[in-house]
Amino acid sequence: MPTATIDDRGTEIYYIDSGPPPHMLIYTTIVITHGLIVNGAAYERTLPVAGRYGLRIIAMNNRDYRGSTPYTDEELADFVDLDIEVQAAAVRRWGRETACFLRFVCETLGVPPARDGAGGVALMAEGVGNTSVFAMLGDARTMGAELSAALAPYLRKVLLFDSSSPTYGIYPDTSLTFPIADEDLPIESTADAFVTWSSAFYVPWPSVASITTKALPTHAKPLLVTPSLRRLPMEDVERMTDFSVTTRSALVMTVAVEVMQRHARCAFMDANAVLPDVEMVAMWCDSAVWVAVWGAKVVDGFMKEQSELGKRKRSIELVKIENSNHFPHLEEPEKLVHLLAKYSRPNTSYKT
Repeated sequence: MPTATIDDRGTEIYYIDSGPPPHMLIYTTIVITHGLIVNGAAYERTLPVAGRYGLRIIAMNNRDYRGSTPYTDEELADFVDLDIEVQAAAVRRWGRETACFLRFVCETLGVPPARDGAGGVALMAEGVGNTSVFAMLGDARTMGAELSAALAPYLRKVLLFDSSSPTYGIYPDTSLTFPIADEDLPIESTADAFVTWSSAFYVPWPSVASITTKALPTHAKPLLVTPSLRRLPMEDVERMTDFSVTTRSALVMTVAVEVMQRHARCAFMDANAVLPDVEMVAMWCDSAVWVAVWGAKVVDGFMKEQSELGKRKRSIELVKIENSNHFPHLEEPEKLVHLLAKYSRPNTSYKT
């Protein structure tokens, strides 16, 4: 069970690793940070096919998840502190942990740096995991100059995979809810309900332009298809999930929207603030849960927004994964790996 020690406090991060592609000295490394409740083990099916696409795939388990260092009670309390700047510092701490794991991958595992359009690292963040990415790229204090400089030769792409609207601090005007936010759902049932809800298949969206509050109720209806995680043996589901986080690190979902909005806006709209050469690709699944689809609409809004005076927008591309729910890594792992290989390359056609 490999773990990475990412700081001088002994913080451990568990990870799974496909290893370098056979017979390749220069390759791209994809580092995956997972979303809520479902951990990095859900990406196991991508590992055997990574090498065929010239990729090395590493999926980490965030703190509080299996094999990684739990949060202390004091750290968890910061997420719900009455002072939103304390909350913001807690989110930045998570962002720094993600960045420190990236540094471990780059420096300790010896992956090749980015050079002449090859090599380098792409960070893929799933769902709520994008909160840590926006903290990394949306506030220079998260990484500081030294850590940013360590990652600069390696990190070239950030892949926002089904980045849910709460990670942007955006909630559409709708009566729809979801298990973590449903106050009528008993807390002991929340995680199990989340597993079903998040891995179900929903009425597909034809385009980003079609995503409206009026259409949300129709597309939030699950199709008569067994959810991805419900088709797995129970021992696999237990290994891929950490129900205990529901009352612990899931508290990040309660952080003030002002904090989320601030980090996301800066990450998109002020590229020069942190790692200006890092590009973004937002990948959204057309049959995924409604909060993930609404996240694609938020990204589309950023793409259409004019740059502020004296600031440069970050390079961003929006990609729809067709005929896919939120778990293509379980349903069609090779399809996802193919897309990761395609979109982890630098977007040299982007114009500022």
